[in-house]
Amino acid sequence: MDRMLKKRFDSFRQKGIMPPELSTIENAKLFDNLQLLEKWRNNFRGLLVFDDEGNGLKGAFDEVLMIDSCLVPLDFKSRGSPPKDETIEFYRSKLSLYNLLLHGDGHLVKDYAYLLFYFLVEENHSIKFNALSVAGL
Repeated sequence: MDRMLKKRFDSFRQKGIMPPELSTIENAKLFDNLQLLEKWRNNFRGLLVFDDEGNGLKGAFDEVLMIDSCLVPLDFKSRGSPPKDETIEFYRSKLSLYNLLLHGDGHLVKDYAYLLFYFLVEENHSIKFNALSVAGL
């Protein structure tokens, strides 16, 4: 599912527009350096801010937004039902780490990140995905 979502976002990036589920985020656009984003997506060693005797912090991104010349991590989550409040809280540390990794790699960052949940809904005897974005993590 993540691979499909990344391809979908890349198609919007090529068109220079935001996916509809992110249209309410003011001043945001998709990160425009696809080569660097692919490095971050596919290589857990793409960003490293701390290494002490073999201990390090590593991460791989699903997507990165640009808002007011700052980077903002965006993480995709897919599931069978809408998220609960405690589900969102579960990812707070992960998204904070993503901000730390970006900052440690020399990028300006906002003090928040986005989770984008895709979940199944049944409508008119068909199943489709609905999206819910959550900010401020």
